This record gives sequence, structure tokens and C-alpha cells, in this order.
Amino acid sequence: MRLARMQNLAVMCIVLLCSTIAGAHASHAGPPAIHARAALLMSAGSGRVLYALHPDTPLPPASTTKIATALLVAQQPLSKSYPVSALAAGMPGNHLGIAAGQHYSGRSLLYAMLLVSANDAAEAAAEGIAGSDAAFAARMNALAQQAGATHTHFVNPNGLPAAGHVSTARDLALLARLALKNPAFAAAARCIAFHIPASSSHPGKNLVNSNTLLAVFPGMVGVKTGYTAAAGYCFVGAAHKGKRLLIVVLLHSPNWQKEAAELLRFGFAQAGRIALKQGALPSASVIGYKNMTGNGPAGTKDGGEPADSGAGSGQDAASAGINVWKESEGARTLNNARNALAAPAKKLYGRVQHSLSRTHFALKVSAVSTHLLKRFLLWGGILLLLLLLLWLAALLWRRRRKQKPARRRKTMRFGIARKQPVPAPVQAEAAGAAGRASVHFEKPEFLYHSPAPSRCTAPDWLSRIVETPALLMEPAMRRHVRVLLDTHPKTTSQALLPLLKHPGARTRALAAGMLLPSHPRRAEETLLSLLKEEQVSLELRTEAVEQLAAHGHDRHERLWVEMLLRDGFIPAARALGRMDALDDASAAAIKRVLEEAKQPADADAKLRQNLRDATAMLVLALHQPEWEEKAKQKLRELPPKHRDNVVVQMLEGQPQDFALDRMLECALTGHAFPAMQALLHLPPGQVTAALDEKAEGMDTAEKTRASIIRWLLTGEGDAKRIHALADAGNDMATAALNQASLCRWNATELPAGALTAAAQIVSLRLGYTSHTNEEITSALRRSLKSDAGPGREIPDELQPLSSAYENEQVYHAVQAAMQSDEGMNELLSALSVAEASPMKRAETAFWADKAPAPVRYLLMQHLCTEQDELSHEALAGRTMDSDASVREFALRRLRTAATAPSEAEAAVQQESPIDQAA
Repeated sequence: MRLARMQNLAVMCIVLLCSTIAGAHASHAGPPAIHARAALLMSAGSGRVLYALHPDTPLPPASTTKIATALLVAQQPLSKSYPVSALAAGMPGNHLGIAAGQHYSGRSLLYAMLLVSANDAAEAAAEGIAGSDAAFAARMNALAQQAGATHTHFVNPNGLPAAGHVSTARDLALLARLALKNPAFAAAARCIAFHIPASSSHPGKNLVNSNTLLAVFPGMVGVKTGYTAAAGYCFVGAAHKGKRLLIVVLLHSPNWQKEAAELLRFGFAQAGRIALKQGALPSASVIGYKNMTGNGPAGTKDGGEPADSGAGSGQDAASAGINVWKESEGARTLNNARNALAAPAKKLYGRVQHSLSRTHFALKVSAVSTHLLKRFLLWGGILLLLLLLLWLAALLWRRRRKQKPARRRKTMRFGIARKQPVPAPVQAEAAGAAGRASVHFEKPEFLYHSPAPSRCTAPDWLSRIVETPALLMEPAMRRHVRVLLDTHPKTTSQALLPLLKHPGARTRALAAGMLLPSHPRRAEETLLSLLKEEQVSLELRTEAVEQLAAHGHDRHERLWVEMLLRDGFIPAARALGRMDALDDASAAAIKRVLEEAKQPADADAKLRQNLRDATAMLVLALHQPEWEEKAKQKLRELPPKHRDNVVVQMLEGQPQDFALDRMLECALTGHAFPAMQALLHLPPGQVTAALDEKAEGMDTAEKTRASIIRWLLTGEGDAKRIHALADAGNDMATAALNQASLCRWNATELPAGALTAAAQIVSLRLGYTSHTNEEITSALRRSLKSDAGPGREIPDELQPLSSAYENEQVYHAVQAAMQSDEGMNELLSALSVAEASPMKRAETAFWADKAPAPVRYLLMQHLCTEQDELSHEALAGRTMDSDASVREFALRRLRTAATAPSEAEAAVQQESPIDQAA
């Protein structure tokens, strides 16, 4: 044992020695070789330039333009709603997939611009803020002047190629430096994935950041990627190490990930070195610098003479009219600086030269002493390590010398040593010891021990919701109200009915959608009246149509046909397409409009008519196969973005082969992410069979996309290859990895403590607490290390949950439960079968009347195993449950608990088949 410890110590010393030498070598290494057309590395705190390559050369900035656009959006209220015009919806290049007439919040557009570089989102924001591209570009240019970006001129909000649309590496760094001071911008720039919640105006969308360095480079916090054929690959990034934040800019780089990482590592390696040898003005020191005209920094000529200080100069030395540097491979001497000062005007600056020479001499002495001290510490440390290694080697050699005579005597007595069989008990004991030893290296299970926070009952919670109807805007709140309509039908419906007469149209629509199952007549009347009102927004009309279509079946078919033929309303067309059969009169009306349609001369009107015709043909194709070819031809006439949008919205969830083929075409050749999400709703076997049929005609790019889809749906394929594609910048692979983490989340693998903590956090986020939303949000955000918001004191009761939220398992469980009914039901189902404990039993009792009937049944099963007052009260509360199975189960368990133990065992044996199966 002692020998093994000494060997481990020797290995550690060797590793430490090698790392010390490597660190010493790295600290003196020069800047990396950069092949971009322009590059800059800047300290965000001081503005000091650490590396520059053609920093003031005007070049097209591509989508890094959206830094200015996003900052202007972040300066507006993020809850502001922005309408989408036909111009914005038709933007080429990367896009969010928005459609004309939809409304998006400023927060959604901000994240869409910074994460997926959505050109349509940038255009919608520009029109919503300034009214036109020209007016918005004027604001962008004013913002650039405010940041000091004097060589920048913006023409559009998205960075698409345009004459005169240019910027420089230095200007982009200054813009990023200003933008990162805005909390909303900084939060969006460092976000890896973001979900745009669905609304009545648009479906939900998942966004994955195109900046792959966020996941692989430590400390990366953004900022923006970009690419066009003219600009090449561009990148503006920022990363922190400790309290030091660096900004890197690359324009037209052949490998922006590699070069950005190398520049940032170079910058952080220089963090402890004060560049005294480069001049007497630290505020303008430059560690690694290259320039188009020579080796001097901006503001100097090739020979090192001071240039004329212009209005746009960003260097302190240039603005002062004095040059104290002569660059030679990144290193200058104070002597050269003094000579450069003395040569031009020795008599005029005599006194200045004398004082500077004294200062330079003191700085030089200080630099030399610091250099000698570093050398002494470095080589002294290396010498000490070598002596330690020699001592360990001598100790090991002496120990082996002592063991050799014993080995020699054993060999002489027994000859060649034979391997003796080990008795079984000894083998078992050794195996047990090895197992116990291995447990020490496993990740410890998450433990959570805390009393349940104080929470209100379901009726009290419902009263609060009714008093503040704006809370129903949150999808999770609406889903929970629908659950309470099942568990407390009478109380909940009576509380919601007055909201049908609320003055707000949005509140009336939300209440009607939730009351459709219990009060269909009154709810339908409310929704139909909203559709007839002229001032109702497109978002509310869409929600009303979807609610009526989900519960009204074919009773509103004529209304859907009218809305489709009048303005090509896609929700109405989707409702027609999902009907079991299309009425002959409806089909005849649609065909008649298609045959009589004439192409208008106006481009926008022509696009709107083509969209309507394509949507109408898809409705016919879903019910009449002879229209499939005509629908295909019409879809080919649409712009790619609009085609993909119509296909995904109309054909999502449709099982026909025609719908599946169109969806696969979109996923393999078009805007892949929405189509890939839609394919998740179809049987995996059907999708993979269709992919097999198309395999022969696919090119390389399509085969790559097909492999990603197959892996996401079935798990087939090499996961390492998907990760490699994501690391290489494949957006579809990155989105698939993110989607897989949500789809394959398994609550049964979580420990009981994580499940309990997640359930408690979900209850607080739903509002079952006296704490304000600000307190809860602050407590949860404080636990996330990426949060940089203002500090707020966390109540003592929330401290344990704030700490628990730091655990990755708890975090993902809360996100899954808040995003969908399936995630919530999976969390509570796993909680019901988790390891028994008083804390888990209390949480089970809390959710006993706040879950769907199947989950309530599971919760009842595991509450009946405990003979305590809390479990008894929960069972008693379910004796009046709306679901017959839950009600009968609670009654039977209460009767069984009242009998003697022997009688209870007999009663269990005589239970109904439902109870025995449970």
C-alpha cells in the first residue's frame, strides 16, 4: 500500500512538472496564425486591443449585423407585440418560419435573431419599431455612432448583401461591448436553447443556438454568428474567465470556431502580463497586432512615424499625436519608444523627453526585476520538483532491494511459483470489497430533505386565477385549470362561467376554450361571436377556430370553407383537412373557386392567392387522392419558405402517405427543424419505411438529414456521429440532440428526492403559494449559474428549493412538467411509485386532487399503504371524485383500513379485477 502511494505521488509530481513547463512555454507563446480577412481581440472591461488583423478594413458583416438590430429590440419592452407583414414573412435565408398576419413578442424575435439568425424576425422587428428598413437603418447607424463604431454603415436589419452595408472588426467589437451591457441582450446571446410558446397566432417553436462554441468552449457567453457568400463565415463572440471578459471578432474566416478558440485562449494566457515593454501608455497597449499598411498600430505609418489624428481614430496614442511604439513581432522596447519621441522634435520636447526618460528607466527596472523574479520562481520550482522525484526514486529503489532476497529464497525453495486456487469464500469477500470500493467513485445520488412549503388548496388557487385572468395567458396555467375541471368540475366551471362575459376578448376566448367540454353551448356561442367581431386579432381568431374544430367536429364545416375561400385562413383549412370526410357541397365550392381564380398583377396579391390555392388544394388532396398531383404542382410554385410553412401547418399529424411524403421533402431539402418536429407525431415505423423508399435517390446532404431523423425517431445510428455533426455546426443535428433530451426524458430514473423537489417547485411556479412571482423567479434564477440578473433576497422557505433547482435532474423535471401535460403526468406518476418517505407521502397527498384521473388513481394506490392521518384525509377527499374508478377505490380502501389486519387481508383478496390489476 505504501509503495503504491509513493508511485501515485511520483506520477502526480511528473504531471505537475510537465504542466509547469508547458504553462511556462505557453505563457511566452505568440499570437496564433489567423487566416481570416479581419480579426480583433478586445478586453471588454478596459477596451484594450489584445490582437488585431486589418481591424479597420470595411467588410460585409453578414448576420453579425443583427447585434445592432437585437440591441434595439432589447431596449424596447420585451412583451411588445410585433405584427408580421408579407415582406417580413418572405425574407430569404435563415428564418423562423413566421407567416403574414401573425404576431410575435419582442422576446421571441430577440431570441430568434440571436439563436437561429432569423432574417424574417429581424425584418418584423424593424418594421414594428421604425416602420421601414430605411428608418430602422438610421437608428442602427445612430447606435453604431454611440458605440464608437465610426466605420460602420448599415442598410438593412438582417445583414443580407446590400451595397454600402459594411462594418469593421473593431466596430463590431465595440457594438458587442455595448450590447452585452444590456441584460436582456446578454441573456439571449448566451442562451443555448429557447422555446417560443405556442399561441393562437402561431405554433410553438424550439430554437437552438447556432454558436456551437457555447457548448464546447468554457466561459463562452455569445454573441453572434453570420454567413453569406460575399462575407464568408463571420463571428462575434465573448467569453469570460474569472472577472475578465474578452470579445473576439472574425470576418471571412475559413474556420471561425478554431480561430475564435485560439484567439480567446491566447488572450486569457496574457491576462496576468502587463505589457510594459510595449510602451508607457497601458490604455493603448497592443499585444499582438497586424495592419494592412505595416506593423504599426492604427494611427502610425509604416516607418513608425505618427500619423495625423483623425476624428475616427480609436487609439490613445494616435489621438494624442504621439507615437511611442515600433512593433516588431509583438514586442517593443522602451528605448525605441524614447528614440521615436526624441527624433522628430528633440528641442521642442526637451523637458518632456527628460521626464519620460526618467519614467521609462523606472519602468524598465521594474520590468527587469519582475522578469527575473518570474524566472527564479519558475526554475526554482522545477528544481524542487526534480529533487523530489530523485528522492522518491531512491526510496523506491531501496524498497525493491529489500524485497529481492525474499523472492530469491522463495524461488530456490519452491522452484517456479505456481498460481494456487483461491477458495470461494475468499473470492466472494474480494468481490464484495471490490464492489464496495467501486461505489466510492460513483456519482452520489441527489438527496433532498426539507419540509413542504406552505401552499394553498385548489379552490383557493382557482379563486386567485379568476380574480387575475391575465394569469391564464400562461399555457401551463390553462392546462392546470383543465385538470381542475376534471377533479373539481362543479367548483371550477362555476368560477369560470363569469369570465365568458369579461370585457377582454382574450379572456373570453381562453375561458370558452376551457369550458367547451363542460358547457359546450355557451362556450361555442362565445367563440362564434368572437369570430364575427371585426376588431378581433388574428391570434384570437386562430385560437377560436382551433377550439371549435377540436370539439365541434364537422358542425362548423361551412364556416371553415367560407374562411378558407375568403382569405386562405390556414387554421380553417387545417380543420377541414382533419375531418373524417369532406361534404360534397364544400368540395364543389372549393373546386369552383380554384377554377375561376385569375392571377392578379400585384406581386403581394399574387402571393396571397397562391397561398390560398395551395392550402385549398391540400384540403382536397387529403380527402380526394386525384388532387394530390395538382397540390404538388401548386406547392412547387410557392417560395421555399412559404411552401415549408404551409406543408408543416397543414399536414402535421396527418397519417396519409401523401402528407408524409410532403413532410419528408420539407425535412430533407427545406426548413428542416419544424418538419422534423412534426414527424415526431407520426409512428416511427411509418417514417423510417418512407425514408427507406427514398434512400436511393438521395444526395449526400439528404442522406445526412435522413440519418439524423432516423436517429431522433428510433435511436438507430451512431450517436457519436450526431454529436460530431453538431460540433461541426450542423443545425439540424444540434436541434435533434436538443429534442432528444426532451423526448427521451425518463422520470422513473430520478431519485425520490429529485422528484419531490421538482414537484414542489412546479406547485410554486403554478402559484400555490403566498410568495410573489418575483420572489419565486428570483429564487430559481439565483440557483442557475448562468443568471446574471439583479440580486434579490430569497425567503428562508424557498432556500432549499433554490438549492435543489441547481441539480440538473430537478431542473429538467421541472421544465418537462411545465411544458406539457405528458411531462406533468410522468413526473407525478414517477413520484407515486418512488421510495416511501414522510416527505414524499406529503407531496403525494398534495397532488391527490390536482392530477388527471389515471394519475390520481396511482396516487391513491400508494397513499393507501400508509396508515396516517394525512393519507386518510387524502383518501377521504377522493370519495366524491368525479371519476368512478378513483371514487370506488378510495371508498374500498377506507373500508379496508377500518377492519382488522386479518380481515383486511381477506378483503384485498376479494377486490374487484380493477383493484387487483392495479
